Amino acid sequence: VYTHDFAFGYELGSLGIQLMEALDRKEINCKVTGNFNSSIRFFREPLSVSLEPLLEAHKMGIETGDFYIAGNNAVERCRIAFMCGKELNWLKGELSSLKLALKKIDYIIGFSKVEILTQVITILTEEPSTLSIGIMDQYDMVTNADYRYGEHSNFNYHKLVLQYLFEEYEGARETVLDMTNLMKPYKDSITDPLANCYRSLALLAVCGQVSEGEKEEILTQVNENQETLEKLAHSAPPNYLHKHHLVEAERMRVLDDEHDTI
Repeated sequence: VYTHDFAFGYELGSLGIQLMEALDRKEINCKVTGNFNSSIRFFREPLSVSLEPLLEAHKMGIETGDFYIAGNNAVERCRIAFMCGKELNWLKGELSSLKLALKKIDYIIGFSKVEILTQVITILTEEPSTLSIGIMDQYDMVTNADYRYGEHSNFNYHKLVLQYLFEEYEGARETVLDMTNLMKPYKDSITDPLANCYRSLALLAVCGQVSEGEKEEILTQVNENQETLEKLAHSAPPNYLHKHHLVEAERMRVLDDEHDTI
């Protein structure tokens, strides 16, 4: 997947699923199904098709006593539900139930992801005038002594989404820089590709306020992002094609090429 050979990664993942179905080993299947649906499947299929298998993988983990995998599958299901545009009030209810379930199995590691996602949904549904600074309440969770790259990546993704939606473009640009630096030592198979378009949109939004040299650097970065997004769009159009088109329209706007934009 990280080499952009999405088809080969998908074929290997599908083979693993077929093997698990043949062996009928739930204690292994909950891991394989969880990994495939939370890290690979959306490179070839719509995000939403992973939701039901992740729920089943969560149940298998509970049944076999693998509470760590069970908790992780449930958390990833809610993250993907948000990313594929599920109704927010429904998702808020799912998160509320998930918190109770995670406490019962003492699943702590992924709890910050649940808290951050809950905060994002609260901002989007109950406090429409609140700027993305509301999510900063969760920042200590990400940068304390138990710092984990995955939590930082997840935090940055949601912060960037809010900053762009609420037109906090300067802050969004800083978040993009933090995300870019984080991606050097750490890769998140779901967050990084889906955040690609927001990174480009945030950079393009400040082009009118920067020097020509900075603008050139931004356009170079956006072009690189678009090359990656074009590959993703070719591999899984339902997940990425509209994102590629949106960024391309914004890029043309910045270049004052109205005819191409239309």
